[in-house]
Amino acid sequence: MTDAYIECACQKGLCNVTLKDVCEQADIYRSTFYAYFKNLDELLLCIENKFLEDSSQVLKKTGSIQTDETFAAVLIEYILSQKKLLLVLLASSGSTRFLAKYKNYLKNLLQESRHLGDR
Repeated sequence: MTDAYIECACQKGLCNVTLKDVCEQADIYRSTFYAYFKNLDELLLCIENKFLEDSSQVLKKTGSIQTDETFAAVLIEYILSQKKLLLVLLASSGSTRFLAKYKNYLKNLLQESRHLGDR
């Protein structure tokens, strides 16, 4: 369902995606959708949170980040691997909630990176 939502958002813009669009794209019934999510906003929140969690996991898997360059390279590689999703979420018609969360997330990462560099 998440891939279907992202695909629909790429085609129509995030604000224009309907439950019918997602169900048709995912080839599922509405009842199947409602078995997992209350509404499209909950699905979007799940997608946003998964991106942030996955970003953190990617950085943690690298172990101790030795340099700012390594930190930046790993983060940029992950961002580029999620280009389609980020283009949807960060578009002018994207999720303002995600933009605020992502800004805060990046700020915290940079602060943590700076503290690691001090050691």
